[in-house]
Amino acid sequence: MNCKRAGELFAGHVDGVLGESEKEALKAHLDSCRSCAAAVEGQRHASVLARSAPRFAAPKGFSTRLMREIRELDGAPGLFGWLWAMPPHMKLLEAAAIALVVFMGVHSVGFLSERISGGQSMAVNGEASLVASMSAEYLDPVPPESLADMYLTAGENGNEN
Repeated sequence: MNCKRAGELFAGHVDGVLGESEKEALKAHLDSCRSCAAAVEGQRHASVLARSAPRFAAPKGFSTRLMREIRELDGAPGLFGWLWAMPPHMKLLEAAAIALVVFMGVHSVGFLSERISGGQSMAVNGEASLVASMSAEYLDPVPPESLADMYLTAGENGNEN
C-alpha cells in the first residue's frame, strides 16, 4: 500500500469503520511508514479533542426560524426570478429568439398587406385600400357554421382574394 492510499483510509481507521482487509493492510503500512503513523496519531488526537469539546444548545425556536428562512429563500422566485436564475448565455439566446419572432412578425405583416391589397399601395386617393375595399355587402350577417360557408359567401360576393 502506498502513502496516498493509506491517507484515504486514516479517517476510517480512527473512527473504527474499516473492513478487516483494509485494517490489516493499513496496519502493515503504518508499521513501516513513520510519517503516515504520525499523521494517524494527529488525526486520532484531533478526534479526541472534537469529541471532548463542550456541547452548546441552540436557542429555543432556532430550528423553526432557520427552516422558515430556508423555505422563504427556496420559495417562489417572484415574477422575473426565473430570468435572473438563468445562465447568461441562455438569456442571450432567449433575447435573440424574441428579436427573431418580432422581426418575422413585422416582415410578415408587410408581406400580408401586399397580398391583401393586390400589390397596390396601402393609400389610394387618400384612403387606405383595405378599408376602401370593404363594403356593407361583405359584412352581411352570415351564420358561421363552418369556414367553407364563409369562403363560399365571400366568393359569391365577388371577393375571391
